[in-house]
Amino acid sequence: MNVVIDMRKSDRKDLIEGCITVFMRELKLEKSKSTLIVFSRKDFENETGAAGMVYPYSDGLITMELDSRLGMDKLIHTIAHEMGHLALKHKFGKNVSVQTARQYELQADVYGAKLAYKCGYDPKQAFAEMTAAEKRARTQSTATHPDYQTRKTHVQQQTGIPVAAINTLQHNKMAIRNFMMA
Repeated sequence: MNVVIDMRKSDRKDLIEGCITVFMRELKLEKSKSTLIVFSRKDFENETGAAGMVYPYSDGLITMELDSRLGMDKLIHTIAHEMGHLALKHKFGKNVSVQTARQYELQADVYGAKLAYKCGYDPKQAFAEMTAAEKRARTQSTATHPDYQTRKTHVQQQTGIPVAAINTLQHNKMAIRNFMMA
């Protein structure tokens, strides 16, 4: 898979590139003929109620949009969650019911938590930074994402990941470097 990252902050660009490389290796997507374009913008989360979104197109082009103001832990888990949508081949669009979309989100939450954990990140951090924008978006009956507590409980029940998982930023950076060099 060809990856293009369009971001201004080089430290984040390097971290995102490392995470995506590791996640692609874990998902066995390295040989895919698709192109993933990752970009970010300020206020994405406030405008959409989501920290990130992935858009697969039929011609092998995939875009991933992230909020540029995400904290590091949330950024890692957002990328893992969005990679989960790709790995699980979720289809989105007007023909997908709210019920199906919510199931997709729960599946991507679990997949992303397992993927992030495998790479040295604490899955609890995925829900540690739930923002007001996300909470507002989840209260609407037409929201495509389940409410915060449902998602958190589902991930805890489905992952079987120990509570005392690793969560220091220093270890996380070392884990990504180690996976990239492997």
